[in-house]
Amino acid sequence: MLQRWGRSAPSLADWFGRVYGVREATLVETCQRLTFNSDGPYQATGTPKSLDHKFITEDVPTGLIPMSALGRAAGVRTPAIDALVETVRNMTGKDFAADARTLEHLGPSGMKFRPERVATRAGFGRVRAVQHQDLYEIKSSLILQPGPAALTDGLADLVKIIHRWAAR
Repeated sequence: MLQRWGRSAPSLADWFGRVYGVREATLVETCQRLTFNSDGPYQATGTPKSLDHKFITEDVPTGLIPMSALGRAAGVRTPAIDALVETVRNMTGKDFAADARTLEHLGPSGMKFRPERVATRAGFGRVRAVQHQDLYEIKSSLILQPGPAALTDGLADLVKIIHRWAAR
């Protein structure tokens, strides 16, 4: 996903080393040290005794849902993340998306669409729509909203754009 945004991220092993100062011979050994050893940073968290635990109530709305939203904005599918969010919703009966850290709540969804910037992305200059300046905006508030409305409202806008384009 970060590559689609022109960014990179350290490997998980590098991140554990940088953040926790823990890096073993293998990633499995690193994770074991982080979680099982008495000096591991995750020792104090313990195993949740219910679903009303920060691993759900904090990590879903502040971690998984924003990652899914960033993926949609970048055009990258996040099926595993989306499945986890849906599973948690089914298990808890809570709609964490309503108050999650989404692009709308954090601000990036309000960024102005700039067709000229699309052409600067790697490989996009070969796309006919870019070459002919046939680039159109669908408001992020339509396609990044939680629930099925993201599909239906965004699709309705897409149909309008196609009709306008075909009528030229």
